[in-house]
This record gives sequence, C-alpha cells and structure tokens, in this order.
Amino acid sequence: MSVLYVISKEALAAVREFLPSFSEDSTIVPYRNEKGEYMYVDVSQALPYDTVTNPLESVVSGVAREQTFNPDSPLIKGFVEGTARGIARLIRPFVDESIWISTVLDIFVRGGRTKPTKDFPDGRRIVNPEALIGDQIATISEYVTNKLAPGSVQQLERLYDAALNKPGDKYGKKYEVPDELRGFIGLRSVKLDLNQGIRSKIASFQRKIRDSRALLTTETGRGEPVTQNDIIRQYIKANRARYNAMSELRRVVDAANVLKYDKDKLAEAFDKKNLNKTYGFISENKYQPLRVTRGFQERQVEIAETLQENFETQRFQSPITRRVGKQISKIEKKLSKLKLNKNFDKQINVEDYLIPEPGAQSSLPTQAPETPQPNPAVVTPPVQPAVAAQSGLTPTEEALLSPSEKAIRLRQRGLG
Repeated sequence: MSVLYVISKEALAAVREFLPSFSEDSTIVPYRNEKGEYMYVDVSQALPYDTVTNPLESVVSGVAREQTFNPDSPLIKGFVEGTARGIARLIRPFVDESIWISTVLDIFVRGGRTKPTKDFPDGRRIVNPEALIGDQIATISEYVTNKLAPGSVQQLERLYDAALNKPGDKYGKKYEVPDELRGFIGLRSVKLDLNQGIRSKIASFQRKIRDSRALLTTETGRGEPVTQNDIIRQYIKANRARYNAMSELRRVVDAANVLKYDKDKLAEAFDKKNLNKTYGFISENKYQPLRVTRGFQERQVEIAETLQENFETQRFQSPITRRVGKQISKIEKKLSKLKLNKNFDKQINVEDYLIPEPGAQSSLPTQAPETPQPNPAVVTPPVQPAVAAQSGLTPTEEALLSPSEKAIRLRQRGLG
C-alpha cells in the first residue's frame, strides 16, 4: 500500500489529520510534487462503488491513525471509531438535507450560517449582519448561485483562473491547469495546506477549551444551589473534556512533525494565539490541568449570598470549602502526571474524590454486633419459699400468724 500511496504509512496517517471532514476517510492518493509540497487526490469521487467500500476504508484508516499516533492504544479503539464514521457516511445520503433544503435553512433558519460540521462546529457565516442591506442581498445571492450551480461550472471557473494565473476564490488560492483538468473526471489534485490546517486546528482547540471550562463554570454558576460533590464532579468532567482536546491537538503536532513541518512556524502559530505554555505541555506530552480561578470562587459566594437573602429560613453557604479545595488539589496533582492520548477514566475515578455526605451509609466493613446475654434476674424463676413438710406452714408463718390465720392459710393450700 505504501508504494501505491507513494509515501509512508506514517505520512499517510499524518495527511489524514489535516484533510477536510468530507475527505477524512475517503480513498486518497497522497504524493509530493516537485516543490516538496504534499498533494492528494480524493479518488472516492471517481469510484462508483465508494458508498459501499467506504465503511471498510474508514475502519482501516481509523486503526492506522490510532496505531501511528498512539501505539499503546488498544486496537479496538481505532476499529470502533472508524466503524462509527464509516456507518455515518454510509447513511448520510439517506438522512442528510438536500442542496435546495440546505440552502433555504442556511438563509432563513440558521440565521445566515451554514450547517455545523466537524470543520466548522458553529457553521460558516454567510453574511455579516452589520453589513448594509444591499450588500447582504448581494452576498446571499452569490452564495445561492454558487451552491446550486452544477459542479462543472465551478470547475470551469477554477480552470479559467489557472489558465490566466490569477488568484482564485476569496482565499486567493493558486490553481494549476493539469490539476483542474483532471477534476472533470473526479481526480483533481488538491494541495495540503498545512499552514491553514494548523491554524484551523488551533482555533478548534480553543473552542473546545472554552466549552470544557463551561462544564464547570456554567453548569454550577447559574444560580441554583450546588453541593460540594457537584463541584468535584463538574471539575472532573471539565478536565476530561480538556484532556481530550489537548490529546487531539497533540496528534496534530505529531502529524505536523511527521510531515516535516517547520518547527519554528509551528511554535509561532501557537504564539500568535498566546498558547506558548500549552504548546510546551503538548510537546512534552503532558496534560495541563484546569485551575479553579478566584473569579469562580467569588461567583459561588455570590450565589450563596443571593440564595440566603431570598430564602431566609434556610441556610446556604458556598460549596467551595476548605475540604473541597483539598480534594481539588489532589485531583489536580494526579492530573498533572497524566500523559496525553490515554484513557482518562482509567486514571481518574470520580468516586475516589467525593466527600461522604451526612447520613450516607459507609461502605467500609463493620463487625457484627455481639449477641446480648440473658439477664439472670429475668430468666431465673423466683425461688418459692420452703414449706414445712408436717404442718404445711413456713417457719415464718408458724412464728407470726395466729391460730385462726394459720387455719385460713392451710385451707387456701387445700390442707385444712
């Protein structure tokens, strides 16, 4: 397979890390041109049976990528992820929006944004809402025309730009005539833009980092009462999402290194986004834990005070107690030792850090209670007073009772 792809298996896996989502699991032929630039041809567009064979290609590519960038990972992980992507691509033609419906939804339902995708989680903005109404109409008209035009029309436009050696589309791309001619049969060569790919991956990483922090700050900062264990649980959830984001970016850095991307340019890309420290952690394959800020602590105090004012008969206090702080410090210390691209849940078990709640039954074994011994005073029957065998009276009765009383007592006993 490496001969067919011209480059090594490691380079092929690295190339797939920078492909757009619609080509990520396609059958591709990557190569390097005379300038040493990476190019690829998505031959899936020319294969009539690609819809049937693509699920298998997704599994193979998923396993290869996982084994390349995380050799210690179990084989099943890449297999499952590849299978899921393959099945999703197989059923996409039957459940996805048609071009006409998608265009209408983009303009009138999604507020001038395209459908969210893996490459653009929030969708791409079609029109600037602050632009003049005339400019908005012109932009929307151009978008509709380009989206509904047959594919060959756009191909002809690229071929025209290539023939005149002029910048193409709004991104100023350079097209080559031979590449565009092959596009008419579905074998168009596309340059792998590593610069744009890395910028896009870093921007995606920053979105995921914001979303991961929101799992802690937003979920516990709405204003409802939260417990100490709620804080601990959300802190671990936020770190899990952050860990996955850093692991994905680590794969991107590894892929860039496999493709011999300039390390100074890579460091500069992180520096422009003020991610120098993060780049250092990723380069050393270490995790950078999420920290609880002073602002978050103050927000919890503010919520508790507001609740106390509104519900005077109840007692509220901030869940950020000294005990919670100690637990978070323990978690942070454990997290700082994690290597990226490992199984987070095997390293951090939330149950190990929860604070026992009042009235909760202990899970520790306890000794069975001792069986109480019977009370001799209760169990032992009362001692009957000794009765004289001849007179039928006790010595005390003989000494104290009068003759008439003795006779009465004997009759009571059936002796009189």
